Amino acid sequence: IYAGENKVNSLAEWNGKTWIPVGSGIQNGISNRKINSTFSVAGYISTLASYDNGFLIGGDFAGIGGTAASGIGMYKNSVITEFGGGINGAYTPSFGNSTLAVDCILVDGNNVYIGGTFQTVGGKTVNNIARWDGTQWHALGSGLYLNAQAPTQVLTIKKMPDGKIIAGGYFTEAGGKAVNSLAIWDGNSWSSLGVRDTTDVLCTIRDIECTGNNVYIGGWIKTLNGKYIRDIAHWDGMQWNDLDGGVSNQYSSASVYALKVSGDKLYVGGSFNVAGNFEAKNIAVWEINNKKWTTLGSGVRNIHNAGYVNSFAFLQDTLFLSGAFDRAGITPSVNIAAWLPKNTTSIENEEANTATNQIVNVFPNPARDYVEILYNEFINSKQNIIVHDALGRAINTETLLPELGTNRIRLHTSSLSTGLYSLRIDHGVNSFSTVFFISR
Repeated sequence: IYAGENKVNSLAEWNGKTWIPVGSGIQNGISNRKINSTFSVAGYISTLASYDNGFLIGGDFAGIGGTAASGIGMYKNSVITEFGGGINGAYTPSFGNSTLAVDCILVDGNNVYIGGTFQTVGGKTVNNIARWDGTQWHALGSGLYLNAQAPTQVLTIKKMPDGKIIAGGYFTEAGGKAVNSLAIWDGNSWSSLGVRDTTDVLCTIRDIECTGNNVYIGGWIKTLNGKYIRDIAHWDGMQWNDLDGGVSNQYSSASVYALKVSGDKLYVGGSFNVAGNFEAKNIAVWEINNKKWTTLGSGVRNIHNAGYVNSFAFLQDTLFLSGAFDRAGITPSVNIAAWLPKNTTSIENEEANTATNQIVNVFPNPARDYVEILYNEFINSKQNIIVHDALGRAINTETLLPELGTNRIRLHTSSLSTGLYSLRIDHGVNSFSTVFFISR
């Protein structure tokens, strides 16, 4: 219902300074899907995609905002409608659980591809994946299918550089061909990427990134073409390779949920605490050209459990990530955080810039009307203080002296909206950087 301190009714937008609602939001919430007169499935939204000056909303629900809509709806000008007749054909195995959901959406010009767990969309049989051409739905061959007592899941759909469509999830057949949860649609037929070895463990592929001839997949992946893989793999055009040991978790099963390529870097998010040989709390970077792992500071975590990262987005050169966590580096950040560009103050710069040992704390954090900068010695010289917003833009510069006879400077922040900010203090030839959060 709330993002920061603002009421947003389930749909929110970050404008660079604070959270604002998208239109009037989803006023009446998400309607549960009834299985029978006794049981129902709690409704949820799993994916959003911009389309036709509005949003497509996918998930498992019977309605959105008081409007009947089965699994997929359209939000435009604060009005919600069912999109394309909705999905049908829930999977209900013998033990009684029922699965019916749109889990991923790819918008490609006038075409909309949806994937999930469903047999029909708009009354047309499609088997878990379909294409909307702006007027009607089309099946992609005979679709994707899992020949087991578990629901087929199509969890990610991406467009390859050559225009083909690649889909991943949890399935064994694509157009009748044996695959390991990954298949390519060329507009006429399905094909696999590499031959599935009979010893391979069935994967769950949660995200895909393509760049040039390279395909990266992440999820729960243990073997591909007979090779041992730890949850992330690279197709080089000829064969599958691991990424220098992949990712792992010392305490439980690891998994990769999100991938994002930017330049020569592949950002990897999920539930893990090791990438290659580095400690990496739920987020890491694979350097594509150098073929090595690096970390993003001390990562993100949940102080009560392991936490995870499940999505990435770039706004200019700032990386936003979301998931289940309450700390990003050393900063309180509930479920969403930003990693700032190199030329601005990053989440972890406090750890890198404290060599002078002159500044020992910035508090309170989160703050409201002021933060105090505490030095470990009396300071009688002016300090240049620059405040940056979450996009790295300098929004306030002040030159201040410590309070007379003290070792602290008070910086007033009453004009700042709720959000994440970075602070740079220049002291002679030395500098100190940290981040703080405003909560109102």
